[in-house]
Amino acid sequence: MSRLLTINGNTRNKINIKKSRLVNNYSNIKGNILESLRNRILNEKMEDTTYDVKTEPEDEVPMKHILKINDEITDETFDAALDLILNCICTGSTGDIVLIIDSPGGDVAAMFSIIDLLNSVPNKVITINMGMAGSCASNLFVLGDKRYMTKHAKFFFHSPAFLANEALLNLKALKDDIKTLEDICAHFENSLTSRTSIPKELIKEGIATSDGIILNSDECIKYKVTDEILTDFNKIITEKT
Repeated sequence: MSRLLTINGNTRNKINIKKSRLVNNYSNIKGNILESLRNRILNEKMEDTTYDVKTEPEDEVPMKHILKINDEITDETFDAALDLILNCICTGSTGDIVLIIDSPGGDVAAMFSIIDLLNSVPNKVITINMGMAGSCASNLFVLGDKRYMTKHAKFFFHSPAFLANEALLNLKALKDDIKTLEDICAHFENSLTSRTSIPKELIKEGIATSDGIILNSDECIKYKVTDEILTDFNKIITEKT
């Protein structure tokens, strides 16, 4: 059994959760997010918020929780991921989280928030590249405990970029922006180095330029970017976790 949340432009499904009463600023959530969110859900009385808190029977196959990302990664993508995680917590589900990705990239801050959120729960993560995992979407793809991609999908990584501080003549602000960019590049490099066998010189070459490096499915198999070429989509979604 699977549940699907879809991000497509400005459209996304909701699961009857009023998130603003739970999370005003995700960056302020420290420590054990799983415990803190669960406690807040169970103990707080919130208007216009309903939860069906239950656990899955031991003999029932845990359902998979599916998030489809087929657009740029934005704050809305994070909101959808948060909805999905809250649903896992409320139901006590240990089912796999499946990210179906066809994205050119997007907001780096939103990407980091999603990665931190997924790392805070015990559920295994399966990622599927259905067309393109580019820029910061490539970092989400390699996060998967199990990774798949279609035959003609592409994997793309390059130098991250962001809008610099408006105070163009402020030397400190400029230095701060450069430091932030260096930190992001270091994260990208570490993520690819630790989770794939892409040669370090190729990683450095890609991250050093905006043109970056594009890998096809055969190259992704060679460099252990993906575990398998997707041949049976139904099996991945329906098999026991």
